[in-house]
Amino acid sequence: MVFRGDYHSINAFPLLSLDFVHSEHHQSYISGATGLRQILENLQSSSLLKALCASALIFGLLNSQKLADLQYSSIKIGLAVALVTIFLPNLLLGFVEKHQIWVSGNTRSYLYTYYSFIAVCVFLALLLALLSKLSQSCRPWVRTLMVALLTSCTLLITLAVDARNQYIALDQKLAQRKTQLVEQVVATEEFQSMPEGSTILIGGLMENHRGIAVTTDNFWSSFIKKKATKPMSFDRDTCPEDSDCYSLVFRQASHQDNQYLIFSKLDDSTRTKSSDLWIFMLPPISGMIITAPFTPSTQLPTQIQINRRPIESLQQNSFAQQIRRTRTADSVQKIRLSANVGLNPRSVVISTFSFQPEE
Repeated sequence: MVFRGDYHSINAFPLLSLDFVHSEHHQSYISGATGLRQILENLQSSSLLKALCASALIFGLLNSQKLADLQYSSIKIGLAVALVTIFLPNLLLGFVEKHQIWVSGNTRSYLYTYYSFIAVCVFLALLLALLSKLSQSCRPWVRTLMVALLTSCTLLITLAVDARNQYIALDQKLAQRKTQLVEQVVATEEFQSMPEGSTILIGGLMENHRGIAVTTDNFWSSFIKKKATKPMSFDRDTCPEDSDCYSLVFRQASHQDNQYLIFSKLDDSTRTKSSDLWIFMLPPISGMIITAPFTPSTQLPTQIQINRRPIESLQQNSFAQQIRRTRTADSVQKIRLSANVGLNPRSVVISTFSFQPEE
């Protein structure tokens, strides 16, 4: 590994934000928007107001006589101190293998980057003071042009930073949603009544992660063990024959606040299907439709219930049923899906789109 602590410091400058605005690859990584036009259309009105205020502040600073009265020596010393302070908070991180791996995985900021942000603000303010002082001896039109350019750049950079931060905030919120759902499942009576020594298949929980919120393979097993406080084992796809087998399957829309978690006890015979599934949705969304395929029984007529209400419009080997919203936007909606046939938790889909099953 090579030293990479400079990445956590350099990204205190708005370089990633500028790259986000013009790079569709960067945009697709953390947002559903592609192209500058969509980015601007989705920009919040408060971001424009903030950019105008920042531009007005820069304009006032550049025309401030107090700024021009600062001594060259004071400005130069301040610039040197600020420059060192930008890199100092992240210096030791560059020698730690964990953070080197994070940088390789495109995680270019860390907690201590916020200290670098403060140093960058001081550095840029002193740089403005230096430019303002140097422009005092220039022709009036040259100084006017410089003030206009710096004010315009401030406006554009502030908009770019706010545009990216808007999607970063959403990405972090969606990453937290998975944690909220797992905590809800662990707290349920169905999970707590699980026998000690059971095996939970969490391959469906590990498959989805957010653009900037990557977790290690053992993160969720450790998290659930700590919350459950009972002995249990975990595997991606396979349960031992002598163990009760359960499954956790997580699904989340790419860049929308729409996710659900399915908890079920798998049948002892198949270890892939269940006749009793618990679905946790956050947030509840009106008009959602649950669909799933099934293999009809050759002995009994197929019966499938959602919250103990029978589904009447069953097709030959699949069903589609609209879910009634029963909770507020800030709470988790719990749905029970039970049947006298086996349902594969990985094949259960909840979306706003319906389909016409094959006859």
